[in-house]
Amino acid sequence: MTALRLGIIGATGTALKRTLPALSGSLKVVVSAVQARNAAKLNAIREQLGAALVFEREQDLFDSGVFDFLYIATPPFLHRRHISQAMATGKPMVCEKPLGQNLEEAMAVAALLQDYGQPFMVAHHLRHQQAMADIKTFLNEGRMGTPASGWAQWNFKLNRASQNAIWKLDESLGGAGPFADAGAHLIDILLYLFGAPRSVCAHEHSADAMGRMNGSTGLLCYDAFAIAVNASQEAPSLGNDLLLYGTEGKVEAFGSMSEKSIRAVTLTTSGGKSNHYAYPEVNLYGAEIEDFADFIAGRAPSHRGTSLDEACLGVRVMDALHRAATSGRRVEV
Repeated sequence: MTALRLGIIGATGTALKRTLPALSGSLKVVVSAVQARNAAKLNAIREQLGAALVFEREQDLFDSGVFDFLYIATPPFLHRRHISQAMATGKPMVCEKPLGQNLEEAMAVAALLQDYGQPFMVAHHLRHQQAMADIKTFLNEGRMGTPASGWAQWNFKLNRASQNAIWKLDESLGGAGPFADAGAHLIDILLYLFGAPRSVCAHEHSADAMGRMNGSTGLLCYDAFAIAVNASQEAPSLGNDLLLYGTEGKVEAFGSMSEKSIRAVTLTTSGGKSNHYAYPEVNLYGAEIEDFADFIAGRAPSHRGTSLDEACLGVRVMDALHRAATSGRRVEV
């Protein structure tokens, strides 16, 4: 197997923290080029990666051609610009979530890519694990009956002294509230499991002296059931669970809504019998890139990633949740 070469735009944020360590030692992907504006961090990456080329200008990396596919790892307000530039390379792309900081930007990116003709995926790591595939199978096979209700939560305490807090707390750059941040993963995984909701309701609240809305609770309404979702940038990550209840059973994955892979899932059926499933630890940030590499190399990926259409739908649901919260009304998706 020949490893595919990956070029990373914006390598000093989530890529430095998660993706680069995850791909260390990968047999499927080798990081061949990285770009970042922070020269000090770029030099540290150079020492870490050895032979990889480093660039301070995005265009210099694009012009180098020393990659088989690209990872746009920059914040969402830069996605349209960087994707537009990257399209000139004619290479497949992975883009950090969400597709854009608001619905208008996401639709603009989708319009750019409409006739691109190369594979494109948005990086939502939760899909790239066997546990989540098994949960989808349980639902599809009706092993908990028909869905009746559910709960998904992703809370975390945002470090306001960090560099990325500057844009995350600016709605024009980072999007509206926590569903545009880590909460985007909740929306994506529920779209993966259940498809598009018919409508949403939501409430936003603030634990911030500046009055910024940093907590949100929503309801994704389907024809015969609803799923509650909660995201916060101010609460501890205790209780970041996925809990699904049906007419004949339930699926529980405690602690599953996080950066780490799911280690245990419990399926309880109508007779009260509980089936416990255990999973080995997987670095999901490496798995999502390797799955995409398998796909573009013509190999069957272990798990399918988030498509452009699904990423657009995810931003549409996030936008609907924000509008529902600010208007106090149910919003159709």
